[in-house]
Amino acid sequence: MSAARVAVIGASGTIGVVTARALLEQGDELLAISRARTPENAARLDELAAAGARLAYHADLADSDALAATLRGQDALIVAIRASARILPALEPAILAAAQRAGVARFVPDDFGTNSKAAPYGLSAHFDAKKRFFEELDASGMPWTVIYPGGIAEYFVPNLRPPATVYRWGDTELPLALHTLADIGAITARASTDPRTANHAVQLHANMLSTEQMIAELERRWPGQPYAVDVRTSEELERLHREGNPDPGSERLSEREIMGISYANYVLGLLAVPDQPGTLSATALYPDHRYADPLALLADPAFVFGEEA
Repeated sequence: MSAARVAVIGASGTIGVVTARALLEQGDELLAISRARTPENAARLDELAAAGARLAYHADLADSDALAATLRGQDALIVAIRASARILPALEPAILAAAQRAGVARFVPDDFGTNSKAAPYGLSAHFDAKKRFFEELDASGMPWTVIYPGGIAEYFVPNLRPPATVYRWGDTELPLALHTLADIGAITARASTDPRTANHAVQLHANMLSTEQMIAELERRWPGQPYAVDVRTSEELERLHREGNPDPGSERLSEREIMGISYANYVLGLLAVPDQPGTLSATALYPDHRYADPLALLADPAFVFGEEA
């Protein structure tokens, strides 16, 4: 199979950089797009360029004409920016329009988290914005693939970094789909141009762990370590997703949006929904991929206690 030409918007971000690395490792031609070079992303951009990526900068992602000129010749476009109920409608339709004008063959929207297709309208403004954009994407006729990675293990696995707090939210026996960033990047890179995934969602669900299982492993690895416990019952999450503060202020997400996402994850079990209509299992698609064990993070003192440990 010849190398694919894949553009990644947000290539220096959390999901973007691991996907960009995986694309380069599998021999694809990478166009890494960022809004600007900054002290925070310079090292990652330099790393990608040294590995063979072509870099491009677009300060205004809503400028469809300029972005279309950059995207011409690309087989797929992966959008990996920090989504919110305000950012999505402001930018993603314009990015889609640019991809269409450029003749991009596949669009991978910015939806790397809870299975928003399975979430009902009204659960969170965050999900509602994603669902509305999917309706626009479907109507556009542009071939698409959406990646639902479950939870990022590096964020979901409990740790004792200061202030040492362990979260027991919702149904703590509920299995959660958790995968490392490296695995999420690898599956995203493979699925973004796979003919089988066109107009399908791809769900990662190889690792299923409950909150209680993770806490038990933390205590087994690091016995006697003190920590605070943050408890939010299922009833509290259900109430706050309806009654929490809807104003995000200067934050990306409001309290109500965060609680809606948490209610979906920790009560409704929507972090991974492999049997959702139109959804393909990443495990079935790529049986050769060997996933890292999220619990292995708990053997690393730097992960558990922080970089200074």
